[in-house]
Amino acid sequence: MQVEFYNTKSHVSETKHISQALLILLSKGLALEDLPEAKALILAGDKFQFRNTYSISLLTKK
Repeated sequence: MQVEFYNTKSHVSETKHISQALLILLSKGLALEDLPEAKALILAGDKFQFRNTYSISLLTKK
């Protein structure tokens, strides 16, 4: 499952596997108990915003 991992401060967008993106968020301070909610939001097609710095959304095929 691929996601877009976007850094809103540096304006850098990368394609990552959802598990890799979630691990990065954990390393940046996302609480472990918030992980299931973040994953559910992303998989539902919603954008997950973390600390106004990172934005993660499901990649859609064009």
